[in-house]
Amino acid sequence: NKPDYPEAHSNIMGVYRQLGNYDKAIEHGREAVRLSPDFVSAHYNLGIAYRRADRLDEAAHHYLIAHELDPGDVKVLNNLAAALRMDGKLDDALTYIDKALAIDPDFEMARKNRTDILQRLEFQQFAGRLQSFLDDGALEKALAWCDKAIEEDPGFKAAQVARVRIRRKMRNRSFAHARTRLDAGKSSDAIAAFTEHLRKYPNHAEAHAQTGVALQRTGESAAAVGSFRKALDLGIPSPGGVYNSLGTALMSLNRLPEAEAALKKAIVAAPNLAEAHNNLGACVGQQQRLPEALEHFKEALRLRPGYEDARRNLSHLEQILNN
Repeated sequence: NKPDYPEAHSNIMGVYRQLGNYDKAIEHGREAVRLSPDFVSAHYNLGIAYRRADRLDEAAHHYLIAHELDPGDVKVLNNLAAALRMDGKLDDALTYIDKALAIDPDFEMARKNRTDILQRLEFQQFAGRLQSFLDDGALEKALAWCDKAIEEDPGFKAAQVARVRIRRKMRNRSFAHARTRLDAGKSSDAIAAFTEHLRKYPNHAEAHAQTGVALQRTGESAAAVGSFRKALDLGIPSPGGVYNSLGTALMSLNRLPEAEAALKKAIVAAPNLAEAHNNLGACVGQQQRLPEALEHFKEALRLRPGYEDARRNLSHLEQILNN
């Protein structure tokens, strides 16, 4: 049988709350305040039970009743502000935490709570404006907004993280612009676009590699060699293709020993890259190492049976060897 006096329900609420049974705690807390609507500590402890059950609106409701019944209780004000803060109602939370600190300026929990609320308000304002820039595709404005936030607060982690992500978005957009021109066969336009991109992002290894491709297509092999080597120096991921491109550029300059070294590195980095085997076969063939060339052409065809360039090279070399 349930007791019919509020103190008993309040005490039982406390026991259930300690046990982590918040539904039962709330049940007895509600009965306590029903029997005694002006029971301040019951409203306060019921607010705690609701908050731990993640029912923040109801927690704030009972904290507010407790505050109205006892306006000078700073613990009630602090917990009310905490519930509002957790529910994202930051302006209201700041109002009540300031009331608590007006009563007791040295209340450490309230001071910490206020710092947290202000940080969240700062983030909320920052994030809202930032998102509006991102929604409009205005990456330059978004970056400037991050820079302003960091200038005002050098320790603002959210702005620092956002800045890195925006810079990456800007870099990717700039790179895609140049790559589109390269894919469309507009090599000269691509070179100009990649040059502008690298002025802003000089350590973008993939952009150096694609610049090399564009330069090679326009016959600027010496410049292409420099771009490929820069990409490799910057530690481009999956370097096999870049070593292969470097090797072909060096071959076009008749720098065969250097080309051979690059193509061998391509095969080490990407053993299944048929193009590298085909190009290495051509390279060593030009150095009159025909049996070695034969093996590389065969390997290229094994890796890619329909590889027509390797098939032609193999057929031509077999005719030479048979004669």
